[in-house]
Amino acid sequence: MSKTAIILISFYQMTVLPVVMACLENSSIPDNLIAQYHSTNYQIGIGSDVFTLSINQHSESLAQLMTIRHADCAAIITAHNPFSQLQNPEKNLAAHLLLAQALNQYSDSVIPCTNIDPTGSWPPEEGFLALGLTVATAQHIGRQFNQNAIVWADSHAIPALILLR
Repeated sequence: MSKTAIILISFYQMTVLPVVMACLENSSIPDNLIAQYHSTNYQIGIGSDVFTLSINQHSESLAQLMTIRHADCAAIITAHNPFSQLQNPEKNLAAHLLLAQALNQYSDSVIPCTNIDPTGSWPPEEGFLALGLTVATAQHIGRQFNQNAIVWADSHAIPALILLR
């Protein structure tokens, strides 16, 4: 492992991980649901430019995107299935469109994404990767759309699961 990777992991463990652990300890979300969020594949983009993010795993693709777009953080948020309660496609689409409007007020770079359960037991959820969203803004928007969690990454491009309740 390179020195850069070791420094990056150490920084993550000292800064982001304590926030994530505090959220886990105080959450009312069932452990099995949190585990599903952790195992989800977060596919960013469409067409040939798609890349996949995993929780707590550095993403060189995300790092490059953030560098190109001059962003120091990013958030993944969906409006589908509030509080993990399945909704009909029409309600999910309406909420998705409202989320797009909300995110465009805070970010110049809002990219479609699809959150995919690798076991197939939960339907894919459309959402967005919004560059430049602070964790506080991302949490606020996630709560507006009654989400249990968001995914957030700082400039080190290590996506973290941030629980909202």
